[in-house]
Amino acid sequence: MRVLVIDDDVAFRHLLTGMLAFVGADIKVEHYDPVEKGCPTAEFGLVAFDLIFLDYHLGQEDGLKWLREFKSRPGCPPIVLMTGQGDEALAVQAIKLGAADYLVKQRISGETLARIVQEAKDARKEQAASTLQFIHENPGGAELKIEGYRVIREIGQGATSRVYLIEPEAGGEPIIAKVLLEEFIQNQDYLARFLKEYQIAGRIKSPYVAKIFNYGFSDSSVYILMEYLPGGDVRDLFTSRQVDQGRIMAIFRQVLLALRDIHAAGVVHRDLKPHNIMFRKDGSVALVDFGIARILDEPGVTQQGTLLGTPTYVSPETILGGVADARSDLYSAGIMLYQMLAKKAPFQGNSAEEILQQHVSAPVSPLPRSQDDFQALIDALLAKDPDARPPSAEATLKLIDRLYYE
Repeated sequence: MRVLVIDDDVAFRHLLTGMLAFVGADIKVEHYDPVEKGCPTAEFGLVAFDLIFLDYHLGQEDGLKWLREFKSRPGCPPIVLMTGQGDEALAVQAIKLGAADYLVKQRISGETLARIVQEAKDARKEQAASTLQFIHENPGGAELKIEGYRVIREIGQGATSRVYLIEPEAGGEPIIAKVLLEEFIQNQDYLARFLKEYQIAGRIKSPYVAKIFNYGFSDSSVYILMEYLPGGDVRDLFTSRQVDQGRIMAIFRQVLLALRDIHAAGVVHRDLKPHNIMFRKDGSVALVDFGIARILDEPGVTQQGTLLGTPTYVSPETILGGVADARSDLYSAGIMLYQMLAKKAPFQGNSAEEILQQHVSAPVSPLPRSQDDFQALIDALLAKDPDARPPSAEATLKLIDRLYYE
């Protein structure tokens, strides 16, 4: 469970964090200084949290104003307004604005916090249940319509979703609407996974990750709105002989920076592949598609015997039924680096089963002689044992600097 504490008093933030730790070991608390950072923008991603504690006195800012703004955002979690002294009129106003509760700081107890935390967990479950009920009661077939936007064209389709290019009716830059295919809307597992992509991506703040703006329902469709990336993906680099090593390594470093940031947010991607490494108009890299990503501090929801990921890029430990962590993403990144350098995948076969078996037991084919300077890096990233790989994306960046730039 993720909790956000917004208070200008550093000491109180730490006090509340300590009290919440006694309530539950699964509670992860993040601090937000309103004086230093100002009001969180819509891109901050409040939806990634399960509960917010908001102080009334925020330096020169008004907590009620922030409360009103937060509650206007889709998917906003329960908010508890706090104040230093009891004020019945303020409590009534806070509840009218949508606060889940009102607390006087001097009267906060472990019992009170335990009740609030449990109510927040229950609210999340009810929200998920109502979402599923809405979709199931409104089976599909309607043309995509999103209030305030004009559909330009369909630009692609994946295994479970269709992608549209849309633009604001009031003018502005085009964005993407990712829409769950009708045949999957009635499947609770697919629908829950689709909606969880928005929650997971909302907790990541990185220039190397595609921005997720919102989600919603239109007629009988469920969609996620995200950044439009017109530069295509990295697949062209797997065949082009015109891309030099410098460009390849510059792109790979950005992939590692994206992994560094998502891992720091407690997320494992689990499906890193060329389709999911895209380019903005300026040529910078953006990581996309968190459809099967997993939050590190939450239990997995994968059914027993189900392999999530793409055979060419999946790690040995994932194939063997182990837990995917940051090092699993690094393995997938290493496969892509090998492809960019050698213009072919390190493991190939006539079936997915053959490829998977090679991931587990076959040695990595050496890089072409013209690229053998990078063999040490490839060997480190593609080690069969995760413990033999770099422990993190940050460590991999340092390894690259040590091997090639010092």
